[in-house]
Amino acid sequence: MSNPEKGGKRAGVDLDHILENEVGEFGRYQLITLALAALPIIFSAFAAGEYIFTTARIPTRCTIPQCDGENPEFAPSWVLNAIPGTSIESFENCEQFANSTVQTPVENGTCPAALFDRSSTTECVDYVYENTLSVVYDKGGKRAGVDLDHILENEVGEFGRYQLITLALAALPIIFSAFAAGEYIFTTARIPTRCTIPQCDGENPEFAPSWVLNAIPGTSIESFENCEQFANSTVQTPVENGTCPAALFDRSSTTECVDYVYENTLSVVYDFGMACDEWKRSQIGSIRTIGTLLVLPITGYISDRWGRRVALTINAFNTGWIGLVRSFVNSYEWFLALEVLESSVGAGAYSSCYILVTELVGPKYRVVAGATISTLFALGQVILGLIAWGVPAWRSLTQVLYAPQVLVICYFWILSESVRWLMSKGRYEESEQILKKVAKTNKKELSQESLEALRATAEAEKNVVRPEEPWLVVLVFRSKILLSRCLVSPIWWITNTLIYYGMGINSVNMSGNGYLNYVAVAAIEIPGYWTAILLLDRIGRKPVLICAYWLCASCQFAFAFLPDGMPGLSLFLYLFGKYCIAVVMTSVYVYTAELYPTKYRHNLFAFSSMVGRLGSITAPLTPALAQEVWAPFPSVLFGSFALLSGLLIFTTPETLGTKLPDTIEEAEQLGNKHKQATT
Repeated sequence: MSNPEKGGKRAGVDLDHILENEVGEFGRYQLITLALAALPIIFSAFAAGEYIFTTARIPTRCTIPQCDGENPEFAPSWVLNAIPGTSIESFENCEQFANSTVQTPVENGTCPAALFDRSSTTECVDYVYENTLSVVYDKGGKRAGVDLDHILENEVGEFGRYQLITLALAALPIIFSAFAAGEYIFTTARIPTRCTIPQCDGENPEFAPSWVLNAIPGTSIESFENCEQFANSTVQTPVENGTCPAALFDRSSTTECVDYVYENTLSVVYDFGMACDEWKRSQIGSIRTIGTLLVLPITGYISDRWGRRVALTINAFNTGWIGLVRSFVNSYEWFLALEVLESSVGAGAYSSCYILVTELVGPKYRVVAGATISTLFALGQVILGLIAWGVPAWRSLTQVLYAPQVLVICYFWILSESVRWLMSKGRYEESEQILKKVAKTNKKELSQESLEALRATAEAEKNVVRPEEPWLVVLVFRSKILLSRCLVSPIWWITNTLIYYGMGINSVNMSGNGYLNYVAVAAIEIPGYWTAILLLDRIGRKPVLICAYWLCASCQFAFAFLPDGMPGLSLFLYLFGKYCIAVVMTSVYVYTAELYPTKYRHNLFAFSSMVGRLGSITAPLTPALAQEVWAPFPSVLFGSFALLSGLLIFTTPETLGTKLPDTIEEAEQLGNKHKQATT
C-alpha cells in the first residue's frame, strides 16, 4: 500500500479549508492586502526597462559659429542657408554646407547664405540639440557633439569582434535564465494516479494491474480515472493474490480516493502528496511569476547603483544556489517559498544581460542583437527539454540545471562593465580603457579627440536642470490618443505572455512524448523571431501584427475543436500557433516603443510590460482549467485574446518610416504624418 506520507491520508483541516469555510477566501482583509501591494507593483513598472531606451537618438544640427549665439535655437529661420534640408522641420543632423570664402556681416538673428558653399558639405564639429530628454539632453543648448553612438558608428564599430565576444559570454547566463524560467514545468509535472484499493493492492502496488477496470471507472487498462473509484459494495468476496473481483464494488456509484498509487515518482506531485490537487500544483508557476515582478525594482536599483555586471552576476549566482537548496527540501511550503525567493532575487539575469549587450552595440544592430538574445533564450528552452528527458527525476534534474549557474559569479572578473553606466558615474578613465579595448579587438582606430568630446558630453549631462512638469498620469489623461494607446498596448502584452508561456506549459500534456513536444514548441520560436526582423521594415508593423495575431487565433481555435485521431495536424497547428506568437513578441516590442514619445517612452513601455505580467501569472493555471473546467479551454482562451489583440491593432497608427516621436504632440500626430507620407 502507498506510504501515507506520499499522497496518503492527512489531517482533514488545512489553511485552505479554513479560508474556504470559515474566515473567507477573498474578503475585506485580502482586498486591503491587495490594495497595499498595488503600489510596489506599480512602482516596479517604472523601474522595469529603465535603461533600454536611454540610448534613443536626439535630433541635432551642426553648430554654426558665425550665426549661433550662446543659447542657440534648434531650428532658426535661417537654418536652410547653412544646413542641407527640405524644410525648416527637415534638415541634416550631422552635416552642414562648407564655409565659403565670402566675408559677409552677420546681423542679429540672421545667417546669410553667402557665408556657405552650397556645392559641398562637411561634418559637424559641434552640435545643437533639440529640446528633448535622453542621455545627452541639455535643453536645446550647445554640447560637445560626440556621444557613444557616434563613436560606435564611426570609429570602434557597431557590431564587431568585441561585441560578438560579449554576446557569446552572455549566452551562458541567458540559457541559464531559460532553465530557471521553465524548470518548474518538469519538476511539478502532473503524474498519472489511481485510487489505492485496500482490498486488492499489496505493499508495493502495480499502477495498472489487469483488474483495474473492476475497481476504477475507465475505458481501457491504459485510460481510467485518476481521482475516483467505484464505491465498495456490501458483497464479501474472497480475494486471491493478483485478483480483485468486480463483485467487491458498486459500479452504479463512485467515490473520491482516500489514498493513491502513482505511476512514477519523478515530480514534486509524488513527494508532496499533490495527487488530484491540480490547483495547488499549478499555482507554483504563478507564484514564481509574481516573484519576477518583485525582482524588477531590485535589479534596477542594483544595476543603477553598482553596475550592470554586478546585477548580472548577483542574479545568476542567486538563482544557482537557491535552486540547489530547493532540490533538497521535503515540504511543499518550503519548495514554494524558495521558488518565490529564487525568482525575486535571481530572475533579473536575463534583463541584465540584455542591457549589457545592447548598450555596447550600435543603433543599426540593436534589433538584431535583441533577436539574437531571444534566440539564445529559445535555445536554452530546447536544451532544458532535452536535459529533462535524460534526467527526469525532479531532484536530480534541479541539481543538474542549477549547479553550473553558481559559476557565473566568475563573470564579475570576465565581463567588462557597461561603458554607458561608467560614464554616468563619472568613471571616465575606465570607460575610455574599455573603448580602447573595443577598438583594438575590432581592429579600428579611436581618436583621442573623440574620447575628450565624449567626456565633455557626459560631464555636461551632470549639469542638466530639468523643469518641473505634471505627473505622467496627468499628461496621459489629458491626451485622448495617448490614453487610448495606454489602454490598448497592455492588452497586447497580456496576450503575448499568456499565449507564449501557456503554450510552453501545456505542450508537455499533449499526446506523445512530452519532452519532445516541449523541445519542438521552444525551437519553433527561433524562425518566428527572425521572420519578424525580416518583415517589419518591409511591409510595416501593423500588417505583420494583425496577420500574426489572427493566424495564431485560427490555429488555437482549430486545435481546440480538432477531432481526435489526427496527431500530425494537431502538432502542426500547435507549432504554427507558437511560431506566430513568436513573430508577435518581437514585433510588439518594437511597435510599442514607437507609439510613445521619447521623454516618457521607457515609463509607458514599462507600464505595458508590467500589466502584461498578468498573462504570465495566469498561464501556469491553464492546465488546471483544462483538467477541472473544459479540456479545450486554454486554446479557446488563447485564441480569443489573439483575435481581440489583432482587432485592437486597427486602433493605432502605422509607424514604419516615421521618426520616433519626441513629444506628446508628435506622438499624437503619428497617424496623420503617415497618411501624408503615403499620399
